[in-house]
Amino acid sequence: MRGRPAYRLRDTPTVRQAIEAIHQAGGVAIWAHPFWDISEPAEVLDTVERFSALGIDGVEAFYITHTAEQTQLLGERCGALGLLTTGSADFHGPGNAQFNRFLAFETYGLEPNLGPIG
Repeated sequence: MRGRPAYRLRDTPTVRQAIEAIHQAGGVAIWAHPFWDISEPAEVLDTVERFSALGIDGVEAFYITHTAEQTQLLGERCGALGLLTTGSADFHGPGNAQFNRFLAFETYGLEPNLGPIG
């Protein structure tokens, strides 16, 4: 709580800093479920390009709440930019109403590009 002896402001890294930290740790930087965060397709595609310029490795194109159109858009843009395309169902346990099983996402006929994590 502000004003208490142990209080410290939370540091939030920039996207560039986060990507660099992931790479320094030997990881692969993937933007998770972009249409969860941003609803407008044009804005998502612009953000994919911006993140690509910052060094991101890929995008979670296959996600339980993504539509076929959203998945296709991400697949095409990532392919054009040479980015990986991953998928996840965000398993939260069998009792969760939406995120209750593994591999719950659709690929809509597209092939994931997992690169070094495949």
